[in-house]
Amino acid sequence: MKIKTDLAIIVLIAVVLGIFSSGYTAYAYAGLPEKIRIGIYFEKSAPASIDINSDTGFQIGYEKDGQFLCLSTETSNKSLVVRKDTYFINTGNVLLEYSPNNPGIPSGTKYGPYHIQVGGSYANYDLAMQAVNSLRQQGFKAFPAFIDGSFKVWIGLHISKEDAQIELEQVKQADAKESKVISPSATSVLVLQKGKEVPELVFDSSPFHLLIQPVPSKDTVPLVSINGKKYRGAAEFKRITGSDMTVINLIDLEQYLYGVLPREMGGDWPLEALKAQAVAARTYAALHINKYANFGFNLCSTTASQVYGGYSSENSNCNRAVEETRGKVLTYNGSPAYIYYFSSSGGHTEDIRNVWGGSGVPYLVGVEDAYEPTDRSSKGIWSLEMTPEKVEGLLKAQNYDLGKITSVQPIEFSAAGRVVKLKIIGTKGEHVFERDKTRTIFGANFVNSQYYTVKTDSDIYIGGKNTDSVSIASGSGVKVISSSGVTSINTSLGRFYAKGANTKKSYAVIPQSYIFEGKGWGHGVGLSQWGALGMAENGFKYNEILEHYFPGTKVE
Repeated sequence: MKIKTDLAIIVLIAVVLGIFSSGYTAYAYAGLPEKIRIGIYFEKSAPASIDINSDTGFQIGYEKDGQFLCLSTETSNKSLVVRKDTYFINTGNVLLEYSPNNPGIPSGTKYGPYHIQVGGSYANYDLAMQAVNSLRQQGFKAFPAFIDGSFKVWIGLHISKEDAQIELEQVKQADAKESKVISPSATSVLVLQKGKEVPELVFDSSPFHLLIQPVPSKDTVPLVSINGKKYRGAAEFKRITGSDMTVINLIDLEQYLYGVLPREMGGDWPLEALKAQAVAARTYAALHINKYANFGFNLCSTTASQVYGGYSSENSNCNRAVEETRGKVLTYNGSPAYIYYFSSSGGHTEDIRNVWGGSGVPYLVGVEDAYEPTDRSSKGIWSLEMTPEKVEGLLKAQNYDLGKITSVQPIEFSAAGRVVKLKIIGTKGEHVFERDKTRTIFGANFVNSQYYTVKTDSDIYIGGKNTDSVSIASGSGVKVISSSGVTSINTSLGRFYAKGANTKKSYAVIPQSYIFEGKGWGHGVGLSQWGALGMAENGFKYNEILEHYFPGTKVE
């Protein structure tokens, strides 16, 4: 079971309040979008080619004004390949994209983005295919192309204009229709049967994008498999400048949540906790609907939005939680509330001001988390030991060079007990880190929360026969009182010894070990997922859970 540790979006309070007053929020609250686009592959993960499968076959087309327009239907073919219309080489073992300017191109069959167009436009796919079949009978590798809103007939995947020109002359001799060479397009994509070299279709029809959905079925859930992972809904393909091929899952909003809940909470958790998470996830999705507008989708499938695992992650209890809260969002003063959630609080959530600064939000304040089973939760109670060298290395990775570390000390805590100021001293200087930086300065997934204390191997404890031991200082700050007066410990000694009646203990003058002892996992703002579990186990309903963690809000 994977529990979300952090919601990775940090938004300034001014932006948050601005969203609440905008027309965009009204859109989210007045009517949740029926469909949502989830980025599966984009930017660095964008592929040049991708496999797509469906047990029920495919409908190939595009979306216009919210309606799917089908160009062709494939019921016999269960596996397709969608790839960029660019330069590829088949080495015999693998198909690779290549640059024609690269002198180190391996040997193999090459395919390119130059084509030959035969004739003009065709009214529909069937008429275009009649012309395609006629040319195929004459030995030409012809295929249909949907270009700028109409069907064309193209021939060849040539690697240069010169190559295409040679075949053009052959076409002119065999066919009386006017023909011409088509130059490469930065937005064109090919649809091919797996293992075939002649496309089933070329799509290049801005501003629309290729959309492939499974053929509907009464007997089974129609699914599309993208690189082996199953999804409800459809797969959309876009070529975006500066990237390879962006792959998007177009899906019903509620069905999208089917794939979110199991990745954020376990399906075996109490139903009321799952329902609270469902409302939180739906509210988050509605408020961030335009987050990736420049990529042509709404949210991504990672922790940068909400973790989404598609159909492969679905769980019947999670689906039930979504359906029993269908359309419900969390509101504050009639508008959707800004949602944060995390794994566990350690007993008390935190005010957003102590994590990300700003002037505060009325319902993003710290509340007691009395029902959270912190000791049962993932990383609810944790300890971490670091050497000065480790601290130094982690800081350098975040572009802070303080030299050799001599002190790591929390100097200010919030009312809830979290560190809000952490002072680190080194041989090259010192720095005070504030709020969430007291955790994130050490890098991702290292210090689990701001809810911690720091001990060292140079902390000194004193105590009399009838008293408890009390920590008084680290070795570097200790002075010794003797008959000859007060003397400071010589830090060059490295270690010193304290002798009692029956014991002798060694202490480091400068700490050689920093022990972080903490509670909770995540930023601590908003909904504690393990706290929701605890409240559900104690009889609270999902709306009561949400309204506890977000005081003054309502589920509507």
